[in-house]
Amino acid sequence: TVTVTEENLEQLMEETKLPVVVKPIASGSSIGVTIAHTKDDLRRGLEESIRLGGRTVLEQYVKGREIQVAVLNGKALPSIEIIPQADFYDYANKYQPGAAREVCPAEILPEWEKKVGDAAVAVFEELGLSVYSRADFIVTEDGKLRAAVGSYPIALSVMGQTLTAAGIGNVAVHPFHRGKGYMKDCMRLALEDAVRSGADFAVLGGRRQRYSYFGFEPAGVCGRFTLNRDNLRHCFGSAENTSGYTVRTLTAQDADALAAIDALTRTRPSHPLRPADRLFDVLNNWESTVCAVYAPDGAFAGYFLSGDDGRELDAADAAHFEGVVRACHAHIGKDELEITVLTHNAALFDFLSDICEGCSLTHTESYNVFHYAKVVRACLTLRAQTEPLCDGSVTLEIDGFAGKEKLRLAVEHGVPSVTAFDGDCDFRLTHRQAMSALFGLMPAPRRALPAPVRSWLPLPLFVPEVDND
Repeated sequence: TVTVTEENLEQLMEETKLPVVVKPIASGSSIGVTIAHTKDDLRRGLEESIRLGGRTVLEQYVKGREIQVAVLNGKALPSIEIIPQADFYDYANKYQPGAAREVCPAEILPEWEKKVGDAAVAVFEELGLSVYSRADFIVTEDGKLRAAVGSYPIALSVMGQTLTAAGIGNVAVHPFHRGKGYMKDCMRLALEDAVRSGADFAVLGGRRQRYSYFGFEPAGVCGRFTLNRDNLRHCFGSAENTSGYTVRTLTAQDADALAAIDALTRTRPSHPLRPADRLFDVLNNWESTVCAVYAPDGAFAGYFLSGDDGRELDAADAAHFEGVVRACHAHIGKDELEITVLTHNAALFDFLSDICEGCSLTHTESYNVFHYAKVVRACLTLRAQTEPLCDGSVTLEIDGFAGKEKLRLAVEHGVPSVTAFDGDCDFRLTHRQAMSALFGLMPAPRRALPAPVRSWLPLPLFVPEVDND
């Protein structure tokens, strides 16, 4: 306990170790309490203490779960866990309806329940209290893993420009420890690390609203084709694989076949840069098995990823489309399969459009763009390579997840450009509006944009699902 004054404030600033809880004694209900993680926080807390009389408790901050135990006539009652919806259990969270949850009994291990109960009774007896009391505890997790978020490096080549990304996966919280903010903390740390490391965007799969809080919006437009036996029978005369094309399920030792797949992938204007030493592991994960397809003469014809459906499929050239597709259908062995194709793989897209039962344009994942200029420039260049673009321009001020950007997007004589802009912009967009307008399928966010600009969108930002599994 200290008395904070104008005269000793700088000395306390120097001597106090962070993080620390600053508690003015003169006020109840957590009025004036500050949890100081930085020197600026500490200064604000100490100045508030001076305003409230100066007498202050400085306590080491311990991150954990807030547990309360009442003692009545010398016996501990069931514990209560206090779970504020934001920050800590301050005045607003105590008295604003819905700002905090109180769980009784607390969802803690039986041995923890006994420990906090015994401790509350010990304090009651040591202080000579009577009738009732309440003891507050911070229960730490004892260094045990309670939540985790995986962040994996991904590199994407788009028209010769390399975009780097953080693939977010394995988002998990122990079932006994949900609702305590651990997932939010892990996601925040993962995204801060991605921005700090220079990633251009992040990508993940999961429910839209759950991850919209962290800047993610649906994007990654692709075509999803459904193909059944009747389609094959009517288009090729037989639903069976009579093409003479054969399938081989690959192992890590099939270096030549894996190299052929990688070489085929790299011919596409947008493709993941998969390290050679990890290629098999990327393609052959818990949801898919990589298969190579060979023509009747034994030449490499293409590949597909076999799982519940053909999640990724490609062929060395158009002459092999029929053979690869029929071989894939026969190998998976289902009446109907689903094949994912990027919109800029125009020849395969057109082939499947002609024979399939149905096709839908859909999002594959959710994306969070950190560097709009770089990502938009690469994707607009890709869009111009696959189809002619109308001339036009627009200036956008984007309040992005990683910072504000002012850009001019233009197409002049069919040539796209994205440059920094210094001036009053035509449109000001939030991060969410920019993500939806530039990369998403939903038309509403871009209806106000000029017609030529709308015709460029959505931009073809896409990471194959297998690269983020």
